[in-house]
Amino acid sequence: MLTDFPFAIEEIPTLSVEQMREVDRIMIEDLGIPLIQMMEHAGRALADVARRRLGGSVVGKHIIVLVGAGHNGGGGLVAARHLHNWGAEVHVLFATAFKRLKEETQRQYRILEAIGVPLWHFDDISTPIDKPTPQWGRAALVLDALLGYNLHGDPRGFYADLIRLANASRTPIISLDVPSGLDANDGTIYSPCIEADATVTLALPKRGLRESPFVVGDLYLADIGIAPEVYKRMGLDVPPLFQHQPIVRVRYPT
Repeated sequence: MLTDFPFAIEEIPTLSVEQMREVDRIMIEDLGIPLIQMMEHAGRALADVARRRLGGSVVGKHIIVLVGAGHNGGGGLVAARHLHNWGAEVHVLFATAFKRLKEETQRQYRILEAIGVPLWHFDDISTPIDKPTPQWGRAALVLDALLGYNLHGDPRGFYADLIRLANASRTPIISLDVPSGLDANDGTIYSPCIEADATVTLALPKRGLRESPFVVGDLYLADIGIAPEVYKRMGLDVPPLFQHQPIVRVRYPT
């Protein structure tokens, strides 16, 4: 299990959406670090926090992973793979069709398909009926990887349906990067919005997370391999947050 090395949120620079896009751009275009590598780090961190929240073992635990079309969804699929490998009973629910997934997210989908993790499309009535179904009543945990930091406005369609289902299930929820339905820039809570018990944010906290801690829950910060030179280039002074371990807790003001 992880040991807490907490930082107060005031000690850590926060990022706007535009700044986070620039971090991603520098990493991929200037440094040549592929998105799929950062996605792997993000998903592993989400899986690690999930295991921690379940007492250090996920063996036999029923876990539902909610996935959207973007790269946030790809991180959720990485988490699903690790949890499956560690002995969890994982079911993945997609808010959109395979063809609408980003290329890197499609790659993660194919890996899970190859190893036999049950994959469900919320709008897909042709899913084989002999496949085991996700059971909200049995779930020990829900992972939210529906919407990332680019959201502006209320979630719609199957995204909104899955958010409502997750909240109504009363099952503990862990969100990846930001709770789906929260504006990462200013903390606006759109309708509907995931009411997370914990959020695993990536690289640096997004500004909106400070404004709405009641839907963010416990905040964890995960190392996805951002080089210090990236932040220096952007004029940010970032302490060595991950010198002890790749995931740290972030404390809100009391």
